Parts: sequence; structure tokens; C-alpha cells
Amino acid sequence: MLSNVSKVDPLSPYRASTQVADAIAIRIVSGQYVGRLPAERDLAAEFAVAYQTTRQATAQLRERRLIITRAGRGTFVTRDHHIGID
Repeated sequence: MLSNVSKVDPLSPYRASTQVADAIAIRIVSGQYVGRLPAERDLAAEFAVAYQTTRQATAQLRERRLIITRAGRGTFVTRDHHIGID
């Protein structure tokens, strides 16, 4: 369920965190996000979701090997991000 929309569909069978993760994944693969990602709180505001939902979404993106988080530095798009899309 990939979407480039900045809104979460409350009627979707997919969890809000998965919808957010999928939207961010599209932005990564399309080149809209390169280097450092916006802060999780900024993403939460953009997608109109709770901060914890954004945290869960970034955890999914780390599992997909699309991003990497460095303590004190931020969250970054990985170089091998193309292998994280199913």
C-alpha cells in the first residue's frame, strides 16, 4: 500500500504507521528525500499523526534498510535504499 499522500486514511486496513512509512519510502526512492530526513516531530505534524506513530514508521523504514539513525546526528537515507522496496 504505497502512497505519496501526506494524510493517513483512517479507513485503510493498514496501520497508520505503515501508511506513513510507505509514503516516506516513496519519497526516498523517488529522490525527494536524500541525505537527512526531517525530524520525526516534523513528520508527525506533516502527516497529522502522533509522534509515536512516526517513531513506529521510522522503525519500519530501518527494518527495510531504507534509513539509518545516528544518535545525536539524525536519521539518514541509506545508500542501498533501492533494496528496501518490496
